[in-house]
Parts: sequence; structure tokens; C-alpha cells
Amino acid sequence: MVGWIPTVTGLGYANFFAQVRAVNLALPPERRIHVWLGEPPIDWSKIRTKAEFESILAQRDTYAADVIQKHILGPVKKAIVIYGDLHFYNNVGLRHLVERQYSSAFFIVAMYAGYATKSCTASFEQGVPNWSIPALVAPLRGTSLESKLYRSDCDVEPRTSLPFRASMSEAQKVQFADAIERMDSGVDGDALLFLGKADTLTRTPTEPSIYLDLTYRREIERRQRLAFGESLIGASVEQNPVSPHFIRPE
Repeated sequence: MVGWIPTVTGLGYANFFAQVRAVNLALPPERRIHVWLGEPPIDWSKIRTKAEFESILAQRDTYAADVIQKHILGPVKKAIVIYGDLHFYNNVGLRHLVERQYSSAFFIVAMYAGYATKSCTASFEQGVPNWSIPALVAPLRGTSLESKLYRSDCDVEPRTSLPFRASMSEAQKVQFADAIERMDSGVDGDALLFLGKADTLTRTPTEPSIYLDLTYRREIERRQRLAFGESLIGASVEQNPVSPHFIRPE
């Protein structure tokens, strides 16, 4: 789990740990769920420049890979690994590092979240009217579902919003966009998690202490500026309404 940089500020993450703790209280010690934190340790009281931060940032995948190899795969155990998509699909990322020693160690589950246009979302969802909620659908590659999930005329995210580098040629932009679309659509994963139709899916609200605890807010803001050179967005009462945050708003 990501923990020490302000990229996961949702209340859902806090609830995840609280739920694990509640379950463990009812279990005998030998059956309790063990949560391994994948971020390299960092003493924020000593981080004053972006260069100091980036020296630790570079260890994110290597540290997590070491945790998985040492504490999970080495003792022949299993785990749910919760990380951002790029850690699994990047050819120098977490999955790549682990599978150099443990081939095919990961089973990647991607979540369905609809498409950038309503017509594409409707077209896909018309073909899955009988799926239960939740449903875990596999396999994907080499099946008719693959061609339904990934279509050249349907983007999960608008290609105009992708973070193209200025140095990229047009061909490189197309290649990069195709890779992102395959990842976001789920077809490069091993299974698709279907939690409902796109217009029913919501995002977790921001964890309230980020804006209700002024001291904590200032520290998170400092980390955000060090890491990304910008203010913490969306962490205020006005920007965090009680009403649901839909992934695909009207």
C-alpha cells in the first residue's frame, strides 16, 4: 500500500486498514491477516528538498519487490498486492522485478470503470446484461471479451488528456496511448472485476483529517509541494461533498 506521499488520500484506504483490524480481532493469532507496507521507510523530518525526496522515490518498486520476494514468495505464501496500474505494467516496475526470479507470480485483476464516451460504455454494457455483481471474469486475452473491452474507437481515457512528453514523436504518442488504453481497459490483465455499470461507480471521498486537522494538512501540503511542485487538490470541505463522487459523471 502506498503511504508516505499524498497520492492516496481517500477515506476508502483508511477504511481498508480499519476493516482488516476488525477482522483480525476476531481471529486467533495464527489466522490473522498480515499487512505488509510496500513503501521504503522515509523520515520526513529530514526531507527538505525535492532531490532528497527523489532519492527515496527511486526505491519504490525495488523495495516493494524485495518485501514480496522475502516475506511472501520466499516462504511460499500468497498475498493480495494493492498498487497503481503502472507498477504492474511498466517494464521496469514492481511486477517485472519480482518475475525475473518468480516467473508468472502475479495474477492481475483490473476493474471495469466504463469509457470516456457514453456510447462506448453503453455498447459494452449491452453485451454483459447477465453478469452478477460483483463478478470476476477470466480469461480475457484471446477471447471475444478482449475485442469488446479494447476498441480503437473507444477510449477509457481521452487521448488528449494523456501525459505525453514534449519530446515524443507522433508514432511514439500513438504507441504510448495504445499501451495506456490496453492497461486501463483491462485487456492486459488476467481477469476483469465487474462491480456494476459505469454510471453506478463512485470514488471514495477524501479522508477528512487532511483538511480538518490543520497541522496534519500543513505537513501533507509540504510533502505534496516537495514531491510534485503543486498544492494538494481537492482536500477541502467544499471539494469533498458527502454526496457520491461518480467515476463517470453526467
